[in-house]
Parts: sequence; structure tokens; C-alpha cells
Amino acid sequence: MNLTMTEYNRASQITLTPTQNLKLLKAYQYEHGLDTEQEIVRDLLSDLMHICDHLEIDFEDELRIARDNFDMDLSSF
Repeated sequence: MNLTMTEYNRASQITLTPTQNLKLLKAYQYEHGLDTEQEIVRDLLSDLMHICDHLEIDFEDELRIARDNFDMDLSSF
């Protein structure tokens, strides 16, 4: 999927509430025929790994950065 910069900028400004995120996960679960929340997470992570591989992005490095961001989010509460 190739997005124009305008489409990318518009998409990057979207903020979802926790309820909206949950609805998206449930839709993903239904669409992919998954039974549990753990399967959703595994499938999403696998998809992200494939995307990173395709884009030649180091998934493990991005995961480390995401963990750091998560830790900072938790410490702000």
C-alpha cells in the first residue's frame, strides 16, 4: 500500500480512544477467525514482523523502542 504524504499525514493524526481500539481488535479477531485475545496479539505481532521484513526494518529494535515508550507512558500516570 502506497500512501501519498497527504494521506499519511492525515492518517497519522488519528487518535483512537481505548474503546475504539478494542472495537478494532474485535473486528480483527472476527476477520481473521481468532478465538482468544492472545491469538490476536500473536497474529498482529506476526503481521508486524512481516511488514518490517518487507520494509527492511529491524523489528527487534523497533520493539525495544516501543517497550521504552510503553514504560514512559506507564511512568506518567
